[in-house]
Order: sequence, then structure tokens, then C-alpha cells
Amino acid sequence: MQPENLGDNSNRGDSSALIIRRETVVKQLLDFATKWSQAAAPAKPGARGAVDKLATSLTSLHLKPAPTAEPALKALEAARAVAAHMIAELADVTLRLIEALVVEPAAAAAKQEQERKQESARRSLMRRRNRAPVRTGFEREVVVDDDDDDDDDDESELEWEDECLAPPAFKRHCLEWATANATGGRNAPDHMAGGVDYLLRALLDVHRLPLPSASDPLLLRWFESEPKDAPLGLLARPAPPRRARMAAAEAALLGLLSTRQHEALRAAERASTGRSDAAWRALCVILYGTTGGFTLSQKQNWRRNTAAIRVQTVFRRRMLNFRSSPQL
Repeated sequence: MQPENLGDNSNRGDSSALIIRRETVVKQLLDFATKWSQAAAPAKPGARGAVDKLATSLTSLHLKPAPTAEPALKALEAARAVAAHMIAELADVTLRLIEALVVEPAAAAAKQEQERKQESARRSLMRRRNRAPVRTGFEREVVVDDDDDDDDDDESELEWEDECLAPPAFKRHCLEWATANATGGRNAPDHMAGGVDYLLRALLDVHRLPLPSASDPLLLRWFESEPKDAPLGLLARPAPPRRARMAAAEAALLGLLSTRQHEALRAAERASTGRSDAAWRALCVILYGTTGGFTLSQKQNWRRNTAAIRVQTVFRRRMLNFRSSPQL
């Protein structure tokens, strides 16, 4: 199998309907945020700063509660619940898409490779048995190898190898585009509209949605700081079987990238692309209460992850010192 053919998984799994559904959910989410912001803070078409004024007014209402502020805050909570429902559907479709394009093809390829090894071992054992000398009580005969049979076995083995599925992988030029440009949907190669390469665009969705598309593509950790009973908090607390399924899918997807490639995609989350889009900023207000909420959440998550790493480091050092210390 040639390297350039790796990742040609456009026909694997029922991915077309899932991709269409995912794009529909993204569009619905952005349209909802735009319409909500326009209803909450009416402004002239094309007026600049309308979303920022809305965010400022909501912040002031949080800081200085008043009887007149209750309807606006309730409307914000209702909008957040609707957005959380859409984001949950987005995460679910993304999960099914990763399973259809990465997890299942990888499992099928691994199974076929295991079967190929077993078949190769069986044929090798049969050849060794045919070449072994036959011993009797009165004479010794050597079975003559049949070259024609060996040739048939070799040809069958070659045919078996040709039929093997390639493991899922991104096309080289799509991967180079994603890691070099990291510009979301701008000038994306045609192949990225479908198949496994579409997942590269999904990893760069931060340019369309204020969500950590590359560092937390299934939102397993992003909303952990939200209250447990809040709509957004439920996204980070799936049932244990589903959490295991999501973690396996995330590991399989990120396993298609090297550490350097993943870091290049994660760097897009710190870029300014997309921040000036009105729908992006409006969705930021719904999810975080302010247009800068995504960046603030990034900093909070970074601090929380750093603290967790420090605790793990201290614990490992203590365990290492305990094991290396002489036992009494």
C-alpha cells in the first residue's frame, strides 16, 4: 500500500449524512446566537458594537442586580439552555463521525492484519511440514518440494496483502494545509469536504465556534467548572460508559496526529481568527456572559490543568522516593 493512499477513507462508514448533520447544527447554533443577540439588543442592520453593548449591559446587570434585570437574565439562561442542547447534539454527531471514520476502520484494519498474520503463519507452518524429512522404521525419504505449490502460495499471499485495508490517516496535503495555515474553512482543499479529512476541519472549528475544537474536540473537560445541574455543566458529566466511549474516540482521532501537528492545531485556539465575527461573539456572550469569555475560560482551564499536573508530579515524586528509600 503506497503512503499517498493512506487515509483514503471517504467511503468508509456512513459519514456523508453525519457530516451534513454536523454542518447543519453548526449553522443552526450560529443563526440562533445571531437572532438572540438582535432580539436582546436591537440595532440597525450592520451596526458595529451591538454585541459588545449587549455584553456590557449583561455584565452590569450581574454586578448590580435590579428588579428590572431579572427578565434579561432569565432570557440569557434560556438561551444558554438552548445553546447547550445544540452543543450536546454537535458533540454527539462528532463522536459518531469519529467512530465511523477512525475507530471502526482502525478496528477493521487491525482485525484484518491479525488475520493476515495468522494466515501467513499457517502457510509457513504447512511449508515447513512439507519440507521435513519423513522417517520410517526401515527407510528415510525426503519429500521433494513442489515449486509450483510454493509459487501459488506466494501469489495468494500477495493477493491477500493487496486486499488489506489501510488504517485511517489524513491525506498529506490536507494535513500540511491544516497545520501550516490553521485558517478553518478558508481555501480548504476539496478533499476536506468529506471523508476522514473532514475531521481536520472539525479540529479547526474554533474559527466558527468559541469552543476548544482541537484541545477538547468532544468537550469532555471544557465545562467542568459549570454547576453540575446547569445545562452546560451536564456536557462535562456524561454517564461512565459514554465517557469511556468519548475518551476512546478522542484518543483515536488525536492519534492520527503527531505531537507537533496537534500543537499546531491547538495554536489556532489562541489566534484572533473568527473573533471579529458577530455570530461568534454573540455565541460567546450566551455561553460565557461576555465576548472575551472564551479566552478567559482558556486561562482558567490552563491554570486548573497546570495545578493538576503539579499535584500529579508531587505525588509521583513522593511515590518514587518511598520506593527508593530503604525498608525498615
